[in-house]
This record gives sequence, structure tokens and C-alpha cells, in this order.
Amino acid sequence: MALTPLQRLRLWLTRTKSKIGGSQLTKAGTEFQQTALQTLQPTHQASTVMLSGVRLVFGLEWNPLSPGVEVEQSLQEARNAGFNYAALMADGSLVGLARDLGPGRGKAYSAVLVVVDQLASTEVEVYIFQFGQQVCFIGLVDRKPVSGFDLLLPSLDEAMVILTEFRAMHVGHEIRVLTNLQSTELPNAEQVRLDTLVSLLGPQLLVKRLINRPLRRAVGIAIFVTVVLASTVSWYLYEQAEERKRQEEAARIAHESDPNYIYEQAIQGLLKNAGTPGNLLLRQWRELLEALPIQHKGWMLARVECQAIGCKATWVRFHGSFRDFDSPKPSNAIDVPELDVATTDNLLNMTLETHHQLPSMISSGSAIDQASAVNEESAVNEESAAANSGKGLDREKLPLLRAVTLQWGSLLQDWSLLKVSVKLEKPVLFGPPGMTDIAPIKKPVAMMPWEIEDDIWSLPAVNLPGDAIPQSLLVTIDGLKAHYKLTGALYAKAKKF
Repeated sequence: MALTPLQRLRLWLTRTKSKIGGSQLTKAGTEFQQTALQTLQPTHQASTVMLSGVRLVFGLEWNPLSPGVEVEQSLQEARNAGFNYAALMADGSLVGLARDLGPGRGKAYSAVLVVVDQLASTEVEVYIFQFGQQVCFIGLVDRKPVSGFDLLLPSLDEAMVILTEFRAMHVGHEIRVLTNLQSTELPNAEQVRLDTLVSLLGPQLLVKRLINRPLRRAVGIAIFVTVVLASTVSWYLYEQAEERKRQEEAARIAHESDPNYIYEQAIQGLLKNAGTPGNLLLRQWRELLEALPIQHKGWMLARVECQAIGCKATWVRFHGSFRDFDSPKPSNAIDVPELDVATTDNLLNMTLETHHQLPSMISSGSAIDQASAVNEESAVNEESAAANSGKGLDREKLPLLRAVTLQWGSLLQDWSLLKVSVKLEKPVLFGPPGMTDIAPIKKPVAMMPWEIEDDIWSLPAVNLPGDAIPQSLLVTIDGLKAHYKLTGALYAKAKKF
């Protein structure tokens, strides 16, 4: 990059001053420095070089800041003169200006400031670094850049010409030269590794964009006026919005207080977790009972309690010992027997408890279950059973309360003729706790608890409709006599919907 006319002028002033001692140019030079920012016009853009991923800027116009003038004011004057970027010396004595930084990405760092921060001393110094085909030339005196000597040149030959001019300006001074070139290319120069220059850079070395503060103030005033007007309108709109929110909140509270809303929020989850409808769970209980022995290693089976998660068997000692019972455990027991210390004060006479996992249903099933399945197909309401096969209940497919009462109630009445103890309680609302009134609910589900109690002979004949969910089975054994109690609930639509 060739020197601009302004740089040539500064070069001539400095060279002439050094030759005649500066006595005749002191006043002119001082006036030139004090008015530099007002009279300087940008003639070119700065140049950038990427070094180890860092963007270095060369070719800034370095000028002294006017004494007694705020830095911000001086920068604004430079902005008014057409400069868009600036870099400040740490002591605030000089500012480097540029119209444009040229192409490049990332934060821009002034090469002069980097060199001053990393390498400079109080001597007269020249830095000549080669970046590919380009060569930079930086001249410093007492850690400050000499105006016109922050350059990025197209060749080493031009850098040598500038070095000759710089030496002519500083006759009688020993000039320290630092470079990354080989000693054969630039003799008597100190070697510098370029990658060390950009190893640690601070924000004070950045070339920053100048801000148009008058425009910013004008925009700020305009924004303030706009905000005041908008605030007035916003307050009116806010009051209207708050009124709408109060009305919506009142409507929401009224809606959420509606028993139908409360019921609908809970019923689907309750139906899903109500249990397994139909005979599936009952068949698993019966299959487990068939697999349990009446006696095991001198211990007699006295009681079996079944829930949806499994069964618990209670054993009383006949002639066996604790050790006898454990080798091996009864069929399907999933853990070691528990000692029931609450049954007696004498630990030697205590009962044992074993827990049993429900068997998975197999296609063949037992002979009793196969017979029950045939009876079920003929006795159960097919539509109701198909609607609620699997776990949980489908409210939309539940039968009406009268239909299930006629079907299941009639069947229980027939069982009562065989001296079987049966019970069917009155329907209650199936829903969240605290809700008992069916009348205000538009799509209520009713639940009717039921109970069958008899000797064990009738258990295989029990056939549940698809809308009945078994809840528990208790079998007690006293000698050769076994008795069971089966409980559950029946579900139906309390209204037509």
C-alpha cells in the first residue's frame, strides 16, 4: 500500500524538523496536531491480516488527542469527519482512525496496540513482519506509533524503502528492528515469533466502531416521546385487559367449580385404574389355588388372601419344623416365608406366610376354566364383555344401570336359591372423593359393590360379566372344609348418554 499525500506531508514535516532541530517548525507542528481531527479527511480504508485466527488491523491514521478535550468529544469529531473506526492508546494520548477495516470476520485488534502491549520498549523501534506476500511496517518511538508508519505493504522492497525514510527521520538514534524474516533477508534484526503476539489479547487492544452520539440522542428523545405516548395508550388498554382478565377469571372459577368439570377431570384416570374387568383375574386366582398344596412338609394351608397384585398364603404347623418348610418352598412362592409373630406368644407355634405371584394365563387353561369359559360365552352379555376386555373400563361402552342390575342381580338371586350368601349393594357415584350426588353429573358412572360367599365347590362356577371387577378373594381352610369370600364391584352408566 503506497503512502497517502497526508502521510507524505507528515513524513516531510518530521524529517525537516529532525534536520533543522525543530526550532522553526515547533509552533506549526503543534498547531497541526491540535487541529488534526478537525481537518483530517479519510482517504483509504485500513487493511487486515488473519494471524492464528485473530484479525489484525494495519494502516490506521494515528493522531494526537487535543489536550483538555474529552475523549468522547474527540471521537465524535472524528466520526463527523468521516471516520467509522477508532483504536485508543492506553494512556489516551493517541487515537488510530479508519474509514473502513476491509474484509474480515471476528473482532479486530490494532496491530500497533498489540505490538506496543507485547513487545515495545522505550527505544526507537521498527517492526517488519511478513504475512505471505504482504509485509507490515510499524514504527514506534517511546512506545508510541509514528504517524504514517502503520502500514501493510505489498512487498519487502517497499518496506525497505520505508525503513530508509524512517532512519533518515531519526538520525543519531539507534533503531531497534524486530522481524519474523530470516537474518539473510533483514540483517541485524531481532527475531520474533508471530504466534506469540496473539496468545493473550485484551479488550483494550480492539479497534471499535465509532458511535454517532447525536443521532443516538435524537433517537433516544424520539423513543422517549414514543414511550410516553405509548404508555398513555397502554395504560388505557391495560385497564381494559385487566377487566377482561377479571371477567375471564370469574368465568374460569365458575367453570372449575362446576361438578361436571371436577368429575371429568378425574373420571378417566379412575376408570383406567379401576382394575381388570371380567374373569381374567378370577381365573388367575383359581389357577394359583389349584397349584397350592393343602399341606407342605408338615405344615397345613389355613388361609389364602388374593388381591390384584398376588396372593398371600398362611400356614399352620402340623408336625414339621421351620427348616422343613424351607426345603423347598411351596410352589410359586416368590420369597422366603415370613414369620407371623402376632399370632402367638410362643414363637414355636407361630404361623408362616408365603407370597405368590399370579400365574400368566395360558391358552389351554385348566379343565375347570375351560368349562367356565363355555358357560361364560353363553351367559355374559357379549357386547359388554367385548367393550371392556383388558385393563380398565370404557365409559362410553358401559351398559345402563338397569341392564346390569337385571343381569347380574338376577344371577345373584339365582345363586341365593342354592343357599349361597350373596350381596349387591345400592349404586353409588364412582368418582373423586367427596362427590356423592349423581343428579348434577351429566355422564355419571355408578358403582355397585357385590359379594359372594360359599364353600369352595361353587368357586369354579362363578362367571363375571365384562363390567364387573373382582377386588379380593379370601379362602379359609379348616380341616377338610374350605370356604371362600369373593368381593368386587359392578360399573354402569347411571344415566343414558
